[in-house]
Amino acid sequence: MIKCVPFKKLRLLIIDDNRLLCRSLSSYFAGKVKLFKSVNSAEEALSVLQEEVFDVIVCDYRLAGMNGLKFFEVLEGSEIIAKKILISAFMDESIRKRAFVVGVHHTLPKPFNIHEIVSLVTEC
Repeated sequence: MIKCVPFKKLRLLIIDDNRLLCRSLSSYFAGKVKLFKSVNSAEEALSVLQEEVFDVIVCDYRLAGMNGLKFFEVLEGSEIIAKKILISAFMDESIRKRAFVVGVHHTLPKPFNIHEIVSLVTEC
């Protein structure tokens, strides 16, 4: 079961190959949450998840190598308990349906504003 974590104690992982988006999110979240980390691939995220625990994982759908749906499918078979959010500039109903099958809690189409992502990250 997903725990409700106060914003200042939140541990947040962002997976997106758009470095500008990662920097923008970092400039907002870093220093406001307990831990903020961004990586550029699902494979890198899997490595990070072996070392650190996160409360919320936000992953882009379209990545080089493993895509976001496959990444969340891998997590679904693990002991990792975190809120999972899939983001994508190519979001459609088919992707949404598949996302929920692999344990994604929320989907968010790109572009989004900071208030939308903060709302999903902090929602209990």
